[in-house]
Amino acid sequence: MAKRNGAHAHKVKQEPQENYFFSPFTRKHWRSIVAILVAVVVIAGVLIGFDYAARNKYRVSVKNGVLTDSQPGDVIVNRGTSSKPRCFKIADFDVPDKYPVEENYSVSSDKTTKEWAFKPSNGDNVNVVYVRGMKTSASESHQNHLDMVGRHDENGNFLDEDKVTVGKDDRGLEYYAFMTDSTVDGDGSYTYLLRVYLECGKDSSVLILVNSRAAKEEDLADYDTMMAYAKEFMALITPVK
Repeated sequence: MAKRNGAHAHKVKQEPQENYFFSPFTRKHWRSIVAILVAVVVIAGVLIGFDYAARNKYRVSVKNGVLTDSQPGDVIVNRGTSSKPRCFKIADFDVPDKYPVEENYSVSSDKTTKEWAFKPSNGDNVNVVYVRGMKTSASESHQNHLDMVGRHDENGNFLDEDKVTVGKDDRGLEYYAFMTDSTVDGDGSYTYLLRVYLECGKDSSVLILVNSRAAKEEDLADYDTMMAYAKEFMALITPVK
């Protein structure tokens, strides 16, 4: 009986198929690739850490709706909500002791921020200088106020633009100042308001409100007198770095 061809023939050795993922080239450089990936992750983590630290550098603790670790001259804003406050210090305020504190003047009911009111007694009918931090830049805070006032023409242009002053203090900090028309209060007295926003960073500013009140309109303090108070208080405010 004839033998079948190939019964005792040598088997042909098959070459193993190359694993392209673990090819000699990839294996050779695998550690370098892993090292690069690890380095990228580490650098990203460090950058995120620096960013978090920078964002929270001046974070102020709040407990039960009350600031717990702030200093008397810390200008603080709440970037959260009243129920979930996220409070930050934006500036140092060298609180003056030359003027009496006006206890009955308050604008904000938020206890997670700070506000100051002083009562000058120089006989010039400036009765209140008020200071408070804002969580928007000086230009944005100023524009928000103009929008709130609502004195625009049909093209959206502010009607009292000539009453707006944009300048810089001696340190180069930009400020926006706006003087309102005199108003008559319920008791018949007259009031002037000068509103100044001092730049304290790209998303922070400090409001300095100067109030003049008199029985007669001609006795109200003029712009230069009120602006002198604003500049005096601007010099007491130092933005954090």
